[in-house]
Order: sequence, then C-alpha cells, then structure tokens
Amino acid sequence: MAVNTKERPPRLEQMWKQAIDDFYEITAKDLRKKSTQLSTFESVVQQIESTPIEDDPKRSARDTKTKLKDATLDAIKCIQLLGGIAAQAASATFPASGLCFNAVSFLLDAPVKIASLYAKLTELFQIVGTFLKQFKIFERIEKSSDIDPALLETVHQLLLCFVRICALSIKLLHGGSWTQAKVYLKIALLDKDSGVGDELNKLKRL
Repeated sequence: MAVNTKERPPRLEQMWKQAIDDFYEITAKDLRKKSTQLSTFESVVQQIESTPIEDDPKRSARDTKTKLKDATLDAIKCIQLLGGIAAQAASATFPASGLCFNAVSFLLDAPVKIASLYAKLTELFQIVGTFLKQFKIFERIEKSSDIDPALLETVHQLLLCFVRICALSIKLLHGGSWTQAKVYLKIALLDKDSGVGDELNKLKRL
C-alpha cells in the first residue's frame, strides 16, 4: 500500500501546525513536548500499567485499570495503523501517530487518580475505539493499492479529530477544582456543550 505521490495534499503540515496551536490554546500543553521524545504505543501502555489508581467506594482500582487498558488499546491500535498511513505523506516535523499518542498520554495524566475518574476515561476510549473500528475508511484502504490524496487527507482529519477530543477532555479534567471536574465528568464529558460530543459526531461522518 502506497501513497500516490503525484499529488500530496499541500495542507497537511498546516493542518497539524494549527492542531498543535489549538491544543495549546485549549490545554496550555505543548503537544510536541510530552517528554524528551514523542510518546509511542508501548509508552502509553506502560503509562497505564504504572498509573497508581486509587480505589473509591464504587469501583476497584484493579478492575478499572484493566478496563482502561483494554479500551485505550483498542483505540490506539487504530491510531497506530492510521498514523502509519499518514506518515507516508507527511514530513517528520509533524509525526501524526506520535502527536496522537502524546495527546493520550496528557489525558491519562489526570489530576486526581481515583477509579471513578478513570472509569469515565474508559467510557470515552470505548466510544472512540468503537467508532474507529467501524469506519468504512478501513475498507477503502484495504481495497486500494494506492492511497489517493483525498483518502489521505481524510486519514489526517480523523487523527486531528482524535487529538481535539483528547484536548477538550483534558480541559474538563483540569478546568477547576476536583469537585468541579467530578461534576463535569458525570454530565459533560460526552455532552454536546463540552465539545467532545461534537468531535465524536465528526468521527462518524469521516
């Protein structure tokens, strides 16, 4: 499978530059600088396993971590596949999959590490993962030996949408005191007013 190099979309680098700027505006975090190097599939898995989640009255930390890991893996496996396709026509300046993994890593850095919070993140990743696995775009990719510019741009738009979902969720988690964040997570994480629901609907349309 290869990208049709005759017509590579000229907007891709600008799209990612804008996404990095938007991510910083929403979260006050630099999407390119999670650590000394970009996050990877393996480093995100390791982060989940090493996160010290605390029990709460309603949920076991161990059970929560298992479900969070399963849901996150489903989502980022799709991101890894799409990122590999995106990388065929994008410069190393904006490596799509690495930036997506950074966004996930920032999201997992929750301000309070209790089971109920991570249960909500699990719900979010379950929804995103389900959307990603059901995309017709995978059928289009499998049927084509070449990735045309229009399809390639759709792949990038999908990854950009994923980054924005992470950014908006981070904003909810860090937008105030834990009490406020707890309320937000219960009623607003997937609500249209949070912006996350709108981004999820965009995923459906790609």
